Amino acid sequence: MPVTRDLLPTINDPRNPEQSRLFAQRVAEYFDRQIGQLDVSVDTQVGDDREVVLQVIDRRRRVLSGRWLVAFYVTSTDGGDPSATDNTVSITGGVSLSTLIANAAYVALTDSDGAVTLDLGVANPGTRYVYGLVLGEFAKFGGYTWT
Repeated sequence: MPVTRDLLPTINDPRNPEQSRLFAQRVAEYFDRQIGQLDVSVDTQVGDDREVVLQVIDRRRRVLSGRWLVAFYVTSTDGGDPSATDNTVSITGGVSLSTLIANAAYVALTDSDGAVTLDLGVANPGTRYVYGLVLGEFAKFGGYTWT
């Protein structure tokens, strides 16, 4: 269905609140799921460790709560491959589902707030880059009861 045929008739007067609401509703129908991205924040260093939070956000940078599957890796070079050299990684928020490379690459489930928190330790002075990807949101399929 072409967007112009479906949406343009509702834009008669953008100053009309009802027409604006209807237009926004029809635009939203073209997007069936939220598209998550990651925002990474890094806390100050304490000893050799820094807390790193991978937060799922939407295109407007608003936090997306819920359970999301994310993959991330740590590297010592910009654009480099995952590297565990001198790293210690401990997932402290969310759930580690798979360790791809110990202390370097993981697949994790976010907590209910859409975040994965990890402690990243680096044994020797240096720079680390964190790369991450939102693989998707988990859907809920009822609450089934066994007796």
